[in-house]
Amino acid sequence: MAEYIACVAVAAGFFFAGRYAAFRQCEKTAVIRDTVLFIAFCETKLRFASPPVADIMREAAGRSGRLSGFVNSCCLSMDGGMSFHQAWKASLDGERELCRLLGGAKAELESFGSDLGTTDIQGQLSCCGYYKHFFETELEKRSPSSERSAKVFPALGAMLGALSVILFI
Repeated sequence: MAEYIACVAVAAGFFFAGRYAAFRQCEKTAVIRDTVLFIAFCETKLRFASPPVADIMREAAGRSGRLSGFVNSCCLSMDGGMSFHQAWKASLDGERELCRLLGGAKAELESFGSDLGTTDIQGQLSCCGYYKHFFETELEKRSPSSERSAKVFPALGAMLGALSVILFI
């Protein structure tokens, strides 16, 4: 009886590991998508209202999807007396899960924060355009693999679970 319970536990472990791997891949894509939306929001605000960067961040705090923790942290740091650029870097360094999901794109998000607010409106708009294009390209690269992973990893986990049950029995 204990052998059957162990087999079911191992099979379930493989199945849930596959589901978790698929979930992580989808989350990575969703973070990039939310980053594109955040940059587009900043670009729109700069183009039509031209507020200071701190005001853009405060307005974006409730609308940033998976970036909301990072944006809220940045706003709190600015309210605490830090400059925007210091708050951006400190908040990004404090968001470990966000950094894991971004992977190599973390450096680009950090650069976006250091470039934002340093030039005139046209320079900031071109900065937003550059980084939006970068993250859209990143999204195009990640989307197909994310869709594939969402289908393959759970099935692979179930198959490995079934194989382990067969080998145990």
